[in-house]
Amino acid sequence: MAKRKAAQQKDSASRRTKKSTRTAKKVRSSQRGPSSDLTGGLAKRNKLILGGILLLTLLTFLPLFQNEFTNWDDNVYVTENTMITSLSGENIQRMFTEKVSSNHHPLTMLVYAINYQISGLKPWSYTLFQILFHLLNTFLVFVVIRRLAGGKEEVALFVSLFFGIHPMHVESVAWLSEHKDVLYTFFLLLSVNEYLKYVEGGGWEKIKEGNWKWLALGLLYFWLSLNSKSAAVAMPVGLFAIDYWLRRPMKAGIFIEKVPFLALSVVYGIIALRTQADAINESYSFLQKINYASYGFSMYFAKLFVPINLASFIPYPPTGEPEPGYLQIMPLIALAIVGLTAFSMRKTRLFAFGVAFFAIMISLTLQVVAVGGQIMAERYTYVPYIGLFFILGYGLYQMGQHPQWKKYHQMAIYATAAIALLFAFMSFQRTKVWKDSRSLWSDVIDKHPNCGRAWLMRGVLLYDENDDVAALDHFNKAVKYRSTMAFCYYNRGLVLNRSKRYDEAIADFDVAIAKKNNYFEAYHHRGNAKYYQGKFDEALENYNQALSYNSNFAKSYTNRGLVYYQKQQYEKAASDLERSIQLEAPNSLTYNNLGASYAALGQNQKAIDTYTKAIQINPNDANAYGNRAIMYRQLGQEDKARQDEAEVRGLRR
Repeated sequence: MAKRKAAQQKDSASRRTKKSTRTAKKVRSSQRGPSSDLTGGLAKRNKLILGGILLLTLLTFLPLFQNEFTNWDDNVYVTENTMITSLSGENIQRMFTEKVSSNHHPLTMLVYAINYQISGLKPWSYTLFQILFHLLNTFLVFVVIRRLAGGKEEVALFVSLFFGIHPMHVESVAWLSEHKDVLYTFFLLLSVNEYLKYVEGGGWEKIKEGNWKWLALGLLYFWLSLNSKSAAVAMPVGLFAIDYWLRRPMKAGIFIEKVPFLALSVVYGIIALRTQADAINESYSFLQKINYASYGFSMYFAKLFVPINLASFIPYPPTGEPEPGYLQIMPLIALAIVGLTAFSMRKTRLFAFGVAFFAIMISLTLQVVAVGGQIMAERYTYVPYIGLFFILGYGLYQMGQHPQWKKYHQMAIYATAAIALLFAFMSFQRTKVWKDSRSLWSDVIDKHPNCGRAWLMRGVLLYDENDDVAALDHFNKAVKYRSTMAFCYYNRGLVLNRSKRYDEAIADFDVAIAKKNNYFEAYHHRGNAKYYQGKFDEALENYNQALSYNSNFAKSYTNRGLVYYQKQQYEKAASDLERSIQLEAPNSLTYNNLGASYAALGQNQKAIDTYTKAIQINPNDANAYGNRAIMYRQLGQEDKARQDEAEVRGLRR
């Protein structure tokens, strides 16, 4: 009995010694000087594996080069965005002072402008940017995780592999409006890498010995990340999770070093709240928001392992219908995940760190403050999943170190490789869903028939194709499933307007404006409906209101110019039409109207020059030839007048 007790005490002392040795090694590894070489000391075999991971990631996303722009925000960011058409000082100033799609991300807009200079409205350069930066991010994930795992390259390879090819990450790479996702992640990973160098260099204790430079560089990268996407504001809190994992002593320096990071987060967080104010949905109760946040949190865990039934838009339950019962139990599932994680802290820091990093980085998108119409979104996992991948990768590594489980380690490696290939194939197939707008929204409707946004956006596509009957049917479904959304009424108003059902159109624009007070497009098109009804004063009032909310909205200048012309206020008409031409690439009709204003003011030569510009844009514009002929005749240039009249006769045959 005494011998057995002594043996147990000896075994216990041995375990404590081994544990303290591991801890000491971990602390020493976190305090050694930082390596500046991104792949320094990497084994040749692992360099080849890393190269293979990057190649597999590239092959997975190659089909994206066959894809087009979609009508989901790509028009706002690229195809209809005058802000990116040149790198002028005025446009760069607009990038830093104006919001785009309820977001402030000037660096992202600058990249779009560079893309525009390279390929205009051809999507290949935008796609190239997305894929290139995803590859860079995959590589940086390896670099950061290798530091975080104390040089354990197997862990870093696992995390970078699944970061690169996981189906839940396709949306961030495939959607051309998500430059902000890959760009903010690039700078965020660089920032974390510099922070880890700072910790390796001795942390706050060595701040006066040159260690500050790593912290300063990390702060710079963090600022660049914030200017790419506001989601970066969560990163400083994520640094505390990293400190926990690295077992850094909780001294004052740990808090002081993060003050600049936290200050930037507060500033950019306030900017984000202000710019997204018009996208915040206040129609849900606090209890509903808790249910929705818990649903997202739990389903992100599920999709990590079983990424099936993916959709680019996952809607809230339809308005006016009972909430599905499964939402009521989601808070319990979320609490269970948190509880199990807390329980695991008695044995290891691994689960607590990975889950904490995931929760911190995804917290702002869990819809506690409901923004937009999605209960969850695949792109939100782009950075947060790194924490969960770390748990799995580190767990796989530890399996190979544990005598009892080591015999299963090789089998687990093969299973991991098979799952990775399966996920890569699934992602390869998923990229094709983003081929065009019809493919994208049809996929959503197939999986979520009650998605008002999907009916709306496919309806927009049909409207652009002049299929007004089908478009109206789609917009009616959009209103049915998403009656709280101003955009649904606005688009239904557009098709009713074009169908000359002006009173019905005005009623829809009224609802859209009531739901979104600064909806300048709705004011503009309500003005159009009033104009077609001959109510010029009411039309003018609506155009004025539209321009008060967006002083760079060219279409309202164009149409207000037409109203001024009808009211015989020709100088105001000419001024508005000139401003319209300055703001967007003009068409021949705008030049025709401007020419008519100049003619009414007696400025015949300016009218001729303006009609000539209309003809240069559209050589088949019979009206421009006819109007220019009238001006030539008034100036006594009979030969030119006859020549233009001959052009008119030829075009109208």
